[in-house]
Amino acid sequence: TVLFREETRWPGYYLRADFPRLDEENWHCFANCRWDPEKNQWEMIKRPMLHIYPEPQEHELLGG
Repeated sequence: TVLFREETRWPGYYLRADFPRLDEENWHCFANCRWDPEKNQWEMIKRPMLHIYPEPQEHELLGG
């Protein structure tokens, strides 16, 4: 899934030197893969990010 994502995920996840920036608009999602036995290859899947808790407001962020 690392090569499937065309972005860097930070902090601490992984760095893509060829795609050094975050792309929240297109890639704020889960990237999964599953084996397709008919094609004998892996299939890459983008799934939406499910927010269980509401996004914090800027004044609620620690140090923000």
